[in-house]
Amino acid sequence: MRTAITGRGRPRTAPGEFGVISKPRSLAGGALSVSATLRLPDGATVRITGTAATATAARRDLASNAELVLSGWNVQSLSSRTTFAELGAIWLSDYRTKDRAPQTVQRYESSLNGAVERALGSLTLGELDNGLIRRTVRAIAESGHVAEARTCRVVIRAVLGYAVEQGAVSPQLINFDGFQLPAPRKKPRAITLPELESLRGLIAAHRDRDRPGPRSTKAYDDLTDCMDLILATSLRISEVLSIHRDNISLNAKHPTLVVETKVEYVKGVGYQLGKVKTDATARGIELPAFAVAILRRRFADGREFAFVARGGGFLSQNNIRRTLREVTGDSDLSGWLSPHSGRKTVATAVNNELGSAIAAEVLGQANDSLIKSTYGERRPVAPNVTAITDRFAPK
Repeated sequence: MRTAITGRGRPRTAPGEFGVISKPRSLAGGALSVSATLRLPDGATVRITGTAATATAARRDLASNAELVLSGWNVQSLSSRTTFAELGAIWLSDYRTKDRAPQTVQRYESSLNGAVERALGSLTLGELDNGLIRRTVRAIAESGHVAEARTCRVVIRAVLGYAVEQGAVSPQLINFDGFQLPAPRKKPRAITLPELESLRGLIAAHRDRDRPGPRSTKAYDDLTDCMDLILATSLRISEVLSIHRDNISLNAKHPTLVVETKVEYVKGVGYQLGKVKTDATARGIELPAFAVAILRRRFADGREFAFVARGGGFLSQNNIRRTLREVTGDSDLSGWLSPHSGRKTVATAVNNELGSAIAAEVLGQANDSLIKSTYGERRPVAPNVTAITDRFAPK
């Protein structure tokens, strides 16, 4: 009986790649020609050639002809020889065509062109493995840049995810299951009522003090009203600075503010209106009486936006933060108090009195996980449940 002998043979050429290049063949006039089989994205194959004075140049001509053929398919030719930097450029070009916030595009581009490409840019897709990618992200985190490591992980997953869709790499390459980065250790801190009164006193003292030059109080008035509106609404500073007269109904039975936009800085453009972060962020908020009074006063002069810069246009978040640093100086509020502290203060109060689910709705969060981990300062004493536990007392 004869035994069949089987062999693995040559691996099948992937779509978008060409197979083994033939030996150079001499042509009339001294030129050399090489050829190879190119597999098209639909699986069909065509024979392509390259011609030049030398064998090396002929191979380059063949590769150029392959790209020319594939360009007719309107696809990017990715292979195991494509470098991460080349793939990143292709992905970024595609990502810019999506409906993304300009700040998100800028942040991802900065991460891609910075830490990610320094670590992976010169490596080809064939040289990457899951362990290397995990070690790269962890090394960034261990260098003290945990937030940047999180962004890098998102960018790497997106870039290689594009290659997965093109069939150039395995999905396993971007598997981060079980991979954890250090959680931020900074505890949320709410502003106490005595601290709030101290802040208001510091602002008033700086506004009224004797100083050389023009005695404009605009910066201090803007800071006062901005902080009070954050405390009244739980909004982010960018959302407060975008409040438009068309988004408020001050004469209604229940005065309401509709949150739809934020002021954002776009590199090369300046400050402009952008969409709020998520669908959950877009919401209506009933206003307390002191917020209604602030907005009535601000819109009394016919302006379009509640906050405007001295020369017109949107007021910068940096202006508010700079004035806040000035007034807190070396006081007990210095170093930790920020406009965002107002949002955390509202989160803490609502969370402690009404629960994390209600607090999430008030702040415009999709769920209450951030309330529990980031926004709400935990009360030092657990809720009083003695009315329940007294039931178990011995008789």
